[in-house]
Amino acid sequence: MIRALSISLFLLLNLLGTVKGQSVPKLEVRAGQVYVVGPDNRLIVDTLVLHNNAEIKFAANTTGTMVVKAAYVGDGCTITSRGSDGEHGKRNVPATNGGNGGDLELNIHFIKLGSLALDTRGGAGGKGYIGKNGSKPVTKKEATKVMGKDGNYSTVYHTTIVKTGSEGESGTAAGAGGSGGDLTLTYSTEGFVINFNRNARYSQKATRHINIMTQAGKTGIPGKDGRSYVGFQEEGAAVITGAPIPAPYQKQTDGQLKLINANKN
Repeated sequence: MIRALSISLFLLLNLLGTVKGQSVPKLEVRAGQVYVVGPDNRLIVDTLVLHNNAEIKFAANTTGTMVVKAAYVGDGCTITSRGSDGEHGKRNVPATNGGNGGDLELNIHFIKLGSLALDTRGGAGGKGYIGKNGSKPVTKKEATKVMGKDGNYSTVYHTTIVKTGSEGESGTAAGAGGSGGDLTLTYSTEGFVINFNRNARYSQKATRHINIMTQAGKTGIPGKDGRSYVGFQEEGAAVITGAPIPAPYQKQTDGQLKLINANKN
């Protein structure tokens, strides 16, 4: 046990020597609050206290680094660099893609651990614009008496168009989800085992649990073209002039995960 802690401390001090950034002796994030890491996206903490549902947020546009000598983590806490969600499409404007999740490099020694989520997922793509339906034609029905060859009159109905129908609007494509960020977690504990991505039974409360999410964001729901009307009849569910407006192409990949258990070294 002493040997494992010594090696863990060596790894921690070695990383401290290479990381320069915001350094605080103690950081305490109250229940339900969000702590945003400074512009250098790096954080060095001697003692970290995360109360229930507390969150630490890193920017997604550059690698986030955090070193913690002693962490006390409550239930439902989060450390995230998740990408931003894309914007929904508008008329003649396609939805935008989700942002890529940021890479995270974490080195944490856990004194206490309830449940913690590490989230480097890509943002979700925006939903496509749903085109409005065109207007239906306005018709007028008139009756006329017509005498047949037998001298009897019958009623004949004529339908005329008062106002023609119009075409529906074009829908737009959905945005793609952003790629997940890579996550490297070097961890050690005060003699307990961490459960990774393992939900507790429904009758039990999750403890000493870390849920890791590095997936690419979901693609949004594509928009549909509005219905078009010509003459008396509806002419199909998607009779639109021109092609639907696509969103810019974006490759989607899941982030890579690397776990280093400093207790076993």
